[in-house]
Amino acid sequence: MHGRKKQVVPLTEAEINVINEKSLLYTSLLDIFIDKRKKQEYNVENLLFTSKMIAKNPDFFTLWNYRREILISLYGLETNLSYSIPIEKIKNNSIRDQELFISSEGIKKNPKSYGAWYHRQWIVERFDIDVTKELELCKLFLKEDQRNFHCWNYRRFIVTISNISPELEYEFSNEKIKENFSNYSAFHHRSVCIVLMIKNNNYNLDIIKKLVDEEINIITNAIFTEPDDQSSWWYLLFLFKFLHNYVYNNASDADNEITKSWFHNILMDMITTIKELLHEESECSWALKSLINIIDIYKIKNYNFDNITQLVNDRNEYILLLIKIDPVHINRYNYLLQH
Repeated sequence: MHGRKKQVVPLTEAEINVINEKSLLYTSLLDIFIDKRKKQEYNVENLLFTSKMIAKNPDFFTLWNYRREILISLYGLETNLSYSIPIEKIKNNSIRDQELFISSEGIKKNPKSYGAWYHRQWIVERFDIDVTKELELCKLFLKEDQRNFHCWNYRRFIVTISNISPELEYEFSNEKIKENFSNYSAFHHRSVCIVLMIKNNNYNLDIIKKLVDEEINIITNAIFTEPDDQSSWWYLLFLFKFLHNYVYNNASDADNEITKSWFHNILMDMITTIKELLHEESECSWALKSLINIIDIYKIKNYNFDNITQLVNDRNEYILLLIKIDPVHINRYNYLLQH
């Protein structure tokens, strides 16, 4: 789990010897591999050789590069496989399934292997694939590690090339956040979905209000459940900055004043909510930082609300309190006091 230190158990002499023997063997195999690639030995035997090497260590990116060179050399003329992404997907289940299997084995060995995830994307860009299977694979790996950003990025890639609606992915993020409020990756995924939903559908203010109400409800539950977890606080900041941009750059002139008033009420309600949280968690730094951020959003457009002076005074009090409870970042807080 994130935030927990891994306990290191000292290795026995016998275990160290086994590791050293494996290391020497792997190093000798790497020397053979480098020589084969230098000689441009592109054949089925060396394709199998890379499979065995990748099974041992999927993180050596050059192995994957060599494997792709072999694939292009062996099957390029037959299937039109190349470094360029084809206009029409290649329909060769044998090569596709073989490479998807190799990448999944590499991911099982190390779920955060850059080489294994990139190779899978490289294959998907060129071959006809089963989108449902790929999404199910992502679900499976996210059960093992809910914050695996490689898997989340790959899922967004699959969603994009398959033209899956952001509404469906929005619901998927709902599932993951309900499972764990501190899943920053799920909140980020949700933020991408919301931007696309509003952009693609040109939602009117009533629909946006309903959407924002749901987001505020999720954020409120999250910050009261895990007040010291940063995930929901960062998402809150994204939401308000996004809404601020919408209010001042996208709302129609006819709705502008109504939209500004609504946004003002949303900000004020959240300030009240966070103050209530501080009654229970008086030294929650993320709550104090969020109050400062919200007040700073007011200051961006120099709102002429009656309470702006009081809010600015409150902001300075929050900064002074942060200096006391978080002296490590005193220079940052002193900077905020001056601006």
